[in-house]
Amino acid sequence: MDENNSQRDGQRWVDGGRKTKPFDLMGFLRRRSLPILVLGGLFSLIANLLFLPFVKPVYQTDALLLLDPTKEPTLTGRERDIIPGNLGDYTRTMVSRIMSYDVVFDALTQVPEEELPSFLQPSSAVERNTFRLMSRIKVAEVPRTYLVSAKITASEPGHLGTLLNAILESFLQKIHREQEHMYERRLVYLREERANIQKRIEQHRARLLALADTVESKAFLHEAYTVH
Repeated sequence: MDENNSQRDGQRWVDGGRKTKPFDLMGFLRRRSLPILVLGGLFSLIANLLFLPFVKPVYQTDALLLLDPTKEPTLTGRERDIIPGNLGDYTRTMVSRIMSYDVVFDALTQVPEEELPSFLQPSSAVERNTFRLMSRIKVAEVPRTYLVSAKITASEPGHLGTLLNAILESFLQKIHREQEHMYERRLVYLREERANIQKRIEQHRARLLALADTVESKAFLHEAYTVH
């Protein structure tokens, strides 16, 4: 017991008989708050001046694309949903198609060189600029809506909106071409079906005429009279 008391007493005293105290961090901060704030402000100002030339702003342009939820009539007079299956699956498919290579490539071919952003080099091949542009496009679905959001980021703001509009226009043109192609295939199918039906009608009519020629006219008239 005496040894423990002597150890605790030894911890409280140092050489020369001065009593020590535990370091009070909060008290130190309160006493030195003004110098700390001044030195911290000066350090942050110097750091901002040193690193500011290396920091570049990032500009962004956004757009929203509305998917048409209307229905189209079928041949039987009923209505068919243009958006098949789940809406979320359909919008995710549209998102991937907007960012596809052919859509971005067609958009770049429609934009004049003087209206291209600075990160696209007119001297480079269109294929290389297409991949550069694809790396800066971000397209996402807006949950529980018929909207799809698209945005482009760059270090300079020039012509970003023009390019984003061209991409969405290229996508819409592709969708319209696919719909026209689908309608053309339907028309071809309907024309073929009409030709087949007319051919079957002519064949059936020819068989009836051949059958009528094999029957004597009197018997034919007599049978027709008795039927009526």
